[in-house]
Amino acid sequence: MYANLSTFVLDYVARQKIGGTHLTYGILEQLALVSPDTYLQVCPWSSSETTAEWVLPRVLELSFTAWDLEPFARDCGYDGPPLHWDETRRFLARCELDSAFLHLYAVERDNVEYIMDAFPVVKRKDVDAHGTYRTKDQILAIYDMMAEAIQTGRPYQTLLDPPPADPRVAHPPREPVEVRPVREAVAMATVDTAFPSSDRDKWLCAVMLDLVEVDPGRAPAAYLDAMWLATHPDRCATLLTGSDQSGFRSVARSVPKQLAEEAGATMPWRDLCDTLLGNRSLQDASTGRLTEIVVGENCQAVRAQFGSLPGSFVVGVAKAAERLRELQAGAVPADEQTAALLGEAQQWRDTIIQS
Repeated sequence: MYANLSTFVLDYVARQKIGGTHLTYGILEQLALVSPDTYLQVCPWSSSETTAEWVLPRVLELSFTAWDLEPFARDCGYDGPPLHWDETRRFLARCELDSAFLHLYAVERDNVEYIMDAFPVVKRKDVDAHGTYRTKDQILAIYDMMAEAIQTGRPYQTLLDPPPADPRVAHPPREPVEVRPVREAVAMATVDTAFPSSDRDKWLCAVMLDLVEVDPGRAPAAYLDAMWLATHPDRCATLLTGSDQSGFRSVARSVPKQLAEEAGATMPWRDLCDTLLGNRSLQDASTGRLTEIVVGENCQAVRAQFGSLPGSFVVGVAKAAERLRELQAGAVPADEQTAALLGEAQQWRDTIIQS
């Protein structure tokens, strides 16, 4: 949001609403900011990262230039010393952010030129100092490079060398510290959002991550069935036999009670998938078809924020889920009890998908 509020495109929109020089809270609340969900999605011009992962390093380099802002940097997950104030790098970082938000707002190129011409003071200062409207020219050039990246699928290559917020452009540390990569910082930060907010939501995230790690490569529907079994351990146990069943019943008693689905509770399936895929703790290995979910590059960093579950519990759920798939496919005969369980699972799944 900090980066969004600092862009030319939002400045231009705000100017259309203000009659004088006073920005009231009423006008501020009407400004159309980019949706928070957008930052968790794959970056349109750099498919190897989320939009948040692309934006955050530039915000850090522009903001954290003195120890006074150390709490801000720590809140962003950055553990290193302040970054150098370099006018050339700052200019390029601002232009990259402005170009990025112009694309996020889906502003056409002709309109980009029009918007930039609405800032005569910036233009006059640029012409006086550089002989040309440098800011507009640079933003348009980067805008075009990002447009090409979006069209071709080849990631946009930053004009900053070293890359934004790289330890090589930082001041010497006060004392030796391990600087956590910014991408990992994003993975940590994105967990602290509207979801997961409750203890139950956090346990659901933990189970989902553990299930994918134990049994990777399944489609979302298969994991949804497994989540039903994890939140209904009595149903899960009926699909197991022998020592697997007795062992599961025993270990299920040690699982947090918040995990069990109570009457009236719902499974926040969409939020669960969007969050874990968005922060890249999970990823779609089927390149867009969403048929093969595997652990992502940030899985360990995100998983460490949630409580631990007995490994035998997760393995038991995975075995029961495999049995459920066999029953659904008709690979094994279903007696009256398992037939009823199949119907219950299907009804629960339909309810969750439709919600």
